[in-house]
Amino acid sequence: MLPRLLNLAFVAVLSVGILSAAQNAQKPKKPVSPRQDEQRENQAVKDAQEDVKSAEKTVREREQEVRERLMQLRAAQQARQSAASDLQKVEDRLEAEHAESTGLSAAREKLKAVQAELTTKSKPVLDQLRQQPDYKSAQEALDRAKAAIKPDPDNPDTDRKAAVAAHAKAAEKVRELERAALEKIDELKTLMGKQESAESAVQSAKKRFDRAVEKDPDMRAAKQAFEKAKQDEDRAEDAVADAQRKVADAKGKLAQARQKLQQKVAADLKDNNKDKNKNNKNKQ
Repeated sequence: MLPRLLNLAFVAVLSVGILSAAQNAQKPKKPVSPRQDEQRENQAVKDAQEDVKSAEKTVREREQEVRERLMQLRAAQQARQSAASDLQKVEDRLEAEHAESTGLSAAREKLKAVQAELTTKSKPVLDQLRQQPDYKSAQEALDRAKAAIKPDPDNPDTDRKAAVAAHAKAAEKVRELERAALEKIDELKTLMGKQESAESAVQSAKKRFDRAVEKDPDMRAAKQAFEKAKQDEDRAEDAVADAQRKVADAKGKLAQARQKLQQKVAADLKDNNKDKNKNNKNKQ
């Protein structure tokens, strides 16, 4: 008997719940007043305006960071140049001391002479080559690649390593065209062979020189200072590229915020809530 009573009670409760839900569903929803709708739209516009202000502030902060990173990069470049100059002074002094034993000075003088002769005699050929469309196109590509390597806060670079690789490729294309043009002239081809031999002689002499001065304390200190300065410059370049990527990202978010604001303003102007409010007041 008790289970039957419990079942009847459950059915009764379930029926009451279903009936109540049906009655609530039939009740009309309370309409949103024009004033409430207008307030909601005004608040949406205000929120969008705040988002734009916040995005603009972020862009300014990111651009300031780029300027700071560029200053640090310039300082690092100057430090690297100074370290290179100091290293060269030490090398020049030690080269003079070991000139006879290493032959580096003589090798460099010979290379310099061959290069000067080749430059003079190849000038007419290269001048004519520079008028050719293929060479002009290759040179223009090289100029663009060279410009892309330089950090520019107004033109964020997303991948400077790719820019360096593109520059190397463009430079090699120009050299290939020049080499092909010069090799067509027997005399110039011979001079190019002499230049390669002179360059190889310099490299051999340089190795002898390095072995002769590797334990010199001034040389060791100068090399370490230069390597550190170069690493600092590389890190500064990476920091600039990273800061520029952040600027690009911030500008993208600002553009989105401005677009959203325009949409909210347009929606507010399109709605006639204000006219409804005015009509209601006039009726009163």
